[in-house]
Amino acid sequence: MKTRIILSVFFIFLIISSAESSFGMDPEMVPKKLNEQFQLHPYEPAIISDGPEISILDIQDSRCPSDVTCVWEGEVKILINVVNDHNPLGNFTLTSRAGDKDLSTQTIDGFSIQVIDVNPYPISTKQIPLSDYVVTLVVSEKTIPPPLKQLKSGVALDEIKCKPSYQLVIKLRGGLPACVKQTSVSRLEMQGWTLNGQSTITLTEGQRSGSLLVQEIFSDHVVGLNFIEYPLAREDGLPVSLKIGDSASNGCTITLTLEKIEDGKATFSKNTDFGRPCPIC
Repeated sequence: MKTRIILSVFFIFLIISSAESSFGMDPEMVPKKLNEQFQLHPYEPAIISDGPEISILDIQDSRCPSDVTCVWEGEVKILINVVNDHNPLGNFTLTSRAGDKDLSTQTIDGFSIQVIDVNPYPISTKQIPLSDYVVTLVVSEKTIPPPLKQLKSGVALDEIKCKPSYQLVIKLRGGLPACVKQTSVSRLEMQGWTLNGQSTITLTEGQRSGSLLVQEIFSDHVVGLNFIEYPLAREDGLPVSLKIGDSASNGCTITLTLEKIEDGKATFSKNTDFGRPCPIC
């Protein structure tokens, strides 16, 4: 009988322990929502749904104590660490000061992080341990104008911003920008869109990138067709023979330079100059 009672108590204990581990988790680890205020203690990370992870590393409180008359109301500085999509973004300081909202807000990787309140408020007779502070924050996704609107407002093509997880691509003919998901980039490149800047590509016989169609690859040179788009677009390609260091261009945005030939493959450096957009045909 005693054994049965002991076993019953033991199993009840296990059930309670399991429930506590499942439902009594740290509330700060429960994902927070964008655009909704939440409270955070130092060293307790907050995970934002569809947003970054935030941790408070330090608080420097120089606010005027509530029981003292001061010339200046003072401020409180909150040092936060931000991680987004497993990428450490670094440490940032948010300053809560009466009447100065700009200091309390930081835009980081497309998200706006703002301090709403910091408690407890200091009094002259008590030292506040760091662990006792509670900071009220709100994280919102910064509104980014559509890429074409940014372009029309005077933003340079290579400085257009996209939402997090989206990639800037630009139509070679006409230089029209778009923000697309990373999974769509390869398909769009085949349709005449390109990524910004410089990259390296490897082509085999029969493959094309930009203006160049590779027809044959030899040990010391590549033979193919180059399709010109500027000053006059051509439907037929011009025959070219490229040795190491030679380049082929569409006459405007794209330049391919042959870097090496190895195992029947030709490797090119691809330079995209959005300062020279191809004309719309």
